[in-house]
Amino acid sequence: MIAEARAAISDTLKDPESAKFRYIVTVPAERVVCGEVNGKNSFGAYSGYSRFYYRNGSGHVVDYDSIFWDEYVQRCAGPTVQSEIDGRVKRIANDRP
Repeated sequence: MIAEARAAISDTLKDPESAKFRYIVTVPAERVVCGEVNGKNSFGAYSGYSRFYYRNGSGHVVDYDSIFWDEYVQRCAGPTVQSEIDGRVKRIANDRP
């Protein structure tokens, strides 16, 4: 499911080959994958990480004014997903010297 999500999200980017992913979390019961993606813009520079979600073969990069924001919040911003992401961020921070 993660490989499918990566492919679908990458295809939405200006430069699909440049996609970098982080904080990927799955919600198997709903067949949802959430996380953040970064990709290169038209100038060849990385544009910064944006949230994404993938569900039922369809991937969406979302921000606050996206038509998919409410669905992202419903599926990806719940306590279970947020606690998983927070735990990963803490582990990364603790691994730094």
